[in-house]
Amino acid sequence: MATYSSRGPTRSSYRDANGVKHYDNLIKPDLVAPGNKLIFAESDLGSSGGGGGTPNLLVQQNPQLDSGLVDRNNKRLMYLSGTSMATPVVSGAVALMLAGQSEADAEHGQDGPDVHGRSASGIQHARTRLGRD
Repeated sequence: MATYSSRGPTRSSYRDANGVKHYDNLIKPDLVAPGNKLIFAESDLGSSGGGGGTPNLLVQQNPQLDSGLVDRNNKRLMYLSGTSMATPVVSGAVALMLAGQSEADAEHGQDGPDVHGRSASGIQHARTRLGRD
């Protein structure tokens, strides 16, 4: 786990009717996901010549962020870290899990709403209408 990640127990508190302070002491983190030195597409500043290729300001000011894996214009990659980088990883994983579960339910004829209120028959209907059946 990254050194900048929060750890528990937490020190949130509340006061009861007698004014006594109670700490919640919750164990943290609730969820752990990769978020340290992830590789992302690096946008460039472009150029008037149409070739692009000028590194973005963030990379110009912090050259250590450039991954050095690709050096072609408009194909560069950069390292980023933090909870903002872990969020799309977790969101994508959850979306894939939900999509896979919904498709599996539809294939096995199970019907009933999932966590988003979608039913297997509704998903199968949508797949048929889209020509993906």
